[in-house]
Amino acid sequence: MSRRAYFQTVVRLAARRSRRIIVVSDYTKSCMARWFRRTIGKTRVVSSGGDHITKTQVTPEDERRFLIIIPEKSPFFLSVANSRLHKNILFSVRCFSRMVQETGVGFQYVLVGSQHPEVYSYLEQCPARKQIRFAGQVTDGLLRILYERAIALLFPSLGEGFGLPVAEAMQFGLPVIAFQDGAVSELLGGTGVVLPGQEVRDWKDAMWGIYQRRTRGDWDPNPVQERAREHTWLRAAEQTMAIYEEVSEEQNTPCSGRGGGVAC
Repeated sequence: MSRRAYFQTVVRLAARRSRRIIVVSDYTKSCMARWFRRTIGKTRVVSSGGDHITKTQVTPEDERRFLIIIPEKSPFFLSVANSRLHKNILFSVRCFSRMVQETGVGFQYVLVGSQHPEVYSYLEQCPARKQIRFAGQVTDGLLRILYERAIALLFPSLGEGFGLPVAEAMQFGLPVIAFQDGAVSELLGGTGVVLPGQEVRDWKDAMWGIYQRRTRGDWDPNPVQERAREHTWLRAAEQTMAIYEEVSEEQNTPCSGRGGGVAC
C-alpha cells in the first residue's frame, strides 16, 4: 500500500474516531485542519523535546571520531538530515560552496545522517568538495560535540512538521539558519535566522554574517537557550498528561439530557 493510500485510509479513519489528536506544531495542526476539517476542535499541540541531547555523556571514542571528521580543527557548519528530498541538503551545499569560493576561508561543512547521492554528483565538479565532510550515522555523544562546536546549524528543509535537529541545537544556543517554511520558524520563535526564499546569495550572506558574529564573540546564545526550555521532554509529558486528563473528565461527565447519568 502506498504512503498516500495509507494516509487517506488508516490515518483518516483514526483521525475521525479519535477523541484527541496530538501534533507537534501549530503548522502541523493547520495541515490537519486542511486535510481533515472535522479535526479542528480536537487537535492539540505538544512540542517534542530536544533536551535529551544535553544529558548525553561524551566518551573518548566520540572525541576521537570528532578529530577524524575535523582533523584541522577548523570552523565548521553542520547539517543533520536524512536523504529525503524535502530535506533540501543539496541547496545548502551549493550555498556553502559559493561562500567558500567568494571568501576563501577554510570552512568545513559536516553532514550527519544518510548518504545524499545528489550531493555526491554535485561535488564531482565542485571546488569546495574537500571541505565537505560526510559523517554518516553518529552516536549521540558525537552529535553533542558537533552541536557544541559548530558555527551554525544549516536546516534548509521545506515543509518540516517540527525539526528535531533544530530543537537539539537550540539547547546549546547554536545559531540556526532555516527557511521560513513549515514549523521551523515557529520552533525558533525569532531566535534564529529565517529566510523567506531559496536564494543562494541570501543563504551565503547569512552564513557569512553568523561566522563573523561568532568570530567577534557577539552572538548571544541566551535567548536561544531560553526558547529551548519550551522544548523539553518533561514539558511534553506534562502537556500530554493534561490532554489525557481532559479526555478522562469528558468521559466521566454525565449528560444533562434525557437519560441523565449516561456518559457523553
